[in-house]
Amino acid sequence: MQKSPNYFGFLWDLMIDNYQVCSFTSLEKSILTDSPQIYGGGDIYQSHEEQLELLHRFTSGMHSMSMASALVWPGVVDFSRHRVMLDIGGSSGAHSIGAVLRLPDLQAIVLDFPQVCEVAEGYIVEYRLQERIKTCGANIWNDHWPSADLHFFSNMYHDWPPEKCHFLTAKSFRYLESGGRIVIHEMLCNDDKTGPFAPAAFGMMMMGWTEGKQYSGLELSTMLKEIGFEDIQIHKASGYYSIVTGRKP
Repeated sequence: MQKSPNYFGFLWDLMIDNYQVCSFTSLEKSILTDSPQIYGGGDIYQSHEEQLELLHRFTSGMHSMSMASALVWPGVVDFSRHRVMLDIGGSSGAHSIGAVLRLPDLQAIVLDFPQVCEVAEGYIVEYRLQERIKTCGANIWNDHWPSADLHFFSNMYHDWPPEKCHFLTAKSFRYLESGGRIVIHEMLCNDDKTGPFAPAAFGMMMMGWTEGKQYSGLELSTMLKEIGFEDIQIHKASGYYSIVTGRKP
């Protein structure tokens, strides 16, 4: 049912609309050119800025993909001491919605492009969470991040190569309050990058969509440690997803 909070159809719509990205020809071109092939080979986020219909369909697809897992990860670790979560690149706000539903004392801020925040606000209203979830329209790379003691990234790191992930990790460390925590929610490869099948297959599909790849828990943990995070942990979450988390001293 389309009105169900766990409706998955918007993601299938997105996949069907862009089926050619997963063709052998597109995957071959992605490998040979080391570039994504979505929307004919353009920059995915620039395309969304220029064509709002693409942005709306993509954000709806991300909501379908995220909502079920958003209700699981907040219960994997005790996050009850945290008061404000910054949902970085938060898209529809699904993970902010899931977090505040599970954690009654938590407030959340969805940080994304202004046009994306407009879509997120519609989902926030659906759940009647306007008093607990706000949006902040900004460029996550260049702009200031609001104050928070919990930074959350879902399906963000796999969009970018290591140097850009390192930049996001360092910016998180800089903006987090002392004692604050970073949470990275991803499908993780094993440490020797030989599987499992689901993250490997997802990573192959994402070659057509993004600049990045699926990372291992070891790679992300090492990145957090290099930046200065402590108490680094990896926990299984929903389905194929895990969280990698660390604390700023």
